[in-house]
Amino acid sequence: MRAVPVAALFSATALLAGCAVPAAPGPATSVAAPSASAISAPAVAPTPAPVRPLAFASTLSCGDRTATVGARGNQWLLSIDGRERVLRTVPVPVGVRYEAVDEPGTSVSNIGDRARVVVRGEAWPDCRSGPQAAGAPPGPPSFVARGNEPAWRLELDGARIRFVPGLDGAAVEAPTPAARPAGAGRSWDATAQDRPLRVTAIERVCADTMSGMPHPLEVTVERDGRRWRGCGGEPATLLGGTEWVVEDIDGGGIIDRSRATLRFLPDGRIAGRASCNDYVGRWTLDGERLRVDGLGSTLKACAPALMAQERRVLDRLRSASRFEITPDGALRLLGDGPGGLLARR
Repeated sequence: MRAVPVAALFSATALLAGCAVPAAPGPATSVAAPSASAISAPAVAPTPAPVRPLAFASTLSCGDRTATVGARGNQWLLSIDGRERVLRTVPVPVGVRYEAVDEPGTSVSNIGDRARVVVRGEAWPDCRSGPQAAGAPPGPPSFVARGNEPAWRLELDGARIRFVPGLDGAAVEAPTPAARPAGAGRSWDATAQDRPLRVTAIERVCADTMSGMPHPLEVTVERDGRRWRGCGGEPATLLGGTEWVVEDIDGGGIIDRSRATLRFLPDGRIAGRASCNDYVGRWTLDGERLRVDGLGSTLKACAPALMAQERRVLDRLRSASRFEITPDGALRLLGDGPGGLLARR
């Protein structure tokens, strides 16, 4: 499999960064846990604190070794075995080269179609790359973007840019050039049919103007003096990668020192603590709709007020049909009626 130039690899779907919140002590009024026969669903196994995900992440498979290159804010990072190194661009006569700021002898580079990782002076084998894990089935383009009024669509991956400028517009295609930094994102300057085509993707929450669905990228396409604005990336990446801690239910806050959490897992499960009990269920994003179903929990009894709060948490999860990311980064789960859950990383 031909290695893809490293600079073009930084176009994988963006993920918002997240970190776990320490657990607060539970209430002293809980009673003894029931026997195993009283449990209606398996208890959720403790999960380690999540690693903050990288935007525009791309996995480099170099023999039996793996590294990830991606962005967080305005920094580009190389992640190996959970340890991250901040990268800087180094001018070279041919290709593209990034060096670790605080680790001499560590770099990521490409010359022609060869990608190479060097760690503390040790050169790894030539690398293969892709946004999905090794062995996974082929995925969608590195990101897809859409806009409205007029409707347009863009697909961008490591090999090709395809832009359809309207419902009746002819598709424009170009080879994907090397990416360049553009604030908290990347920009691609391509040539399609002998005319410039520029794509800029910024890591910023963007709500679709028709559906309201949040996306992780704000995307701009420029061609022939015109500019199209829209949203790109997979909305699901805004939910995953972190534990969300509930801080409000229906505008009434939550009980002091109680703890309710949500974690949207990549295998389609949702899991967490409802206030007293652990729960697990399924979640999907289908078009413009969020759906949570199949919820089951352990059956430990706690104080009546805490149990009432737990019922509200589970009810709001079951009734959720859409979500928002607020300007300060909170997650708001909303249903068809008033009220909802507000949670933070």
